[in-house]
Amino acid sequence: IVSNHGGRQLDGTVTPPRALRNVAASIGDKTEIYVDGGIRSGIDVLRALAIGARACFLARPVAWAGVVGQGEEVRVLFAHLDEELRLAMILAGVHDARCIPNDLVA
Repeated sequence: IVSNHGGRQLDGTVTPPRALRNVAASIGDKTEIYVDGGIRSGIDVLRALAIGARACFLARPVAWAGVVGQGEEVRVLFAHLDEELRLAMILAGVHDARCIPNDLVA
C-alpha cells in the first residue's frame, strides 16, 4: 500500500500518486500495489491504475460524503467516480480497466 498517512500535515512531502511511479518501477509485477491518498476523481483512479496500482482507497471523499448525507451521498459519490472513470477510459481509448497502458500517463 502506497500511502503517506499524516503527510498532509507537512508541506512538501511526496504524495502517494507521485510515489506510486517509483514503487511500481521497483516492484514490477511481483505483487499487487494499492494507493491510499490523493485520489479525488475518476481521472485520478485512471492515472493510478495506469502507473501501476491495482486499486485505490478513497477515505477522505467517502468521509466527506458520509458527513453530508450519510449512506445516500456515499452511493452518489461512488456512482459519480464510476462515471468519471468510465468517461476517462473512453476518452483514452481504453475498454477494460485491467488493460490500461502504463504509458497513458506522462
